[in-house]
Amino acid sequence: MRPTVSSLARIASRGKRPPPLGSITAPSSSSSSRLSEIPQPTASSSSSSGSTLREEGWYHVNRSEGGKLPVYSKIRNGGAVTTIIRKVDGDVRTLQNQLTSYLADLHIDPFTTSPKVTVRPTNNHLQIKGHWVDQVKGYLEGRGF
Repeated sequence: MRPTVSSLARIASRGKRPPPLGSITAPSSSSSSRLSEIPQPTASSSSSSGSTLREEGWYHVNRSEGGKLPVYSKIRNGGAVTTIIRKVDGDVRTLQNQLTSYLADLHIDPFTTSPKVTVRPTNNHLQIKGHWVDQVKGYLEGRGF
């Protein structure tokens, strides 16, 4: 039995979400008309509408699909523990500075240094030496994330 076109289309689209109904439009005949519809930023519009542009220092920590904060501990074979913060959008350096000062305030052991917060440049994850998962989650939840 040969498969029909409709059964092949159904198999090919398995696992993919269909596009929303309002987003399906007929392609336009000229690309110049589509380019004219895209708003071009100007210097005067950027200074007058500051609410639409993101401020410097803005960041957001997205939650995982399960609704939890993406703060994890990573334990290496030698026993070294590292806390990882993923899914940070925006200015990661601002969050790094805020977490560094927050964890330095929590750190009370006079014989060790306060935890070091670094940014992994390949994926913008924050990395903290030590097991600080509960403290970081508490800090982020207190900030409204």
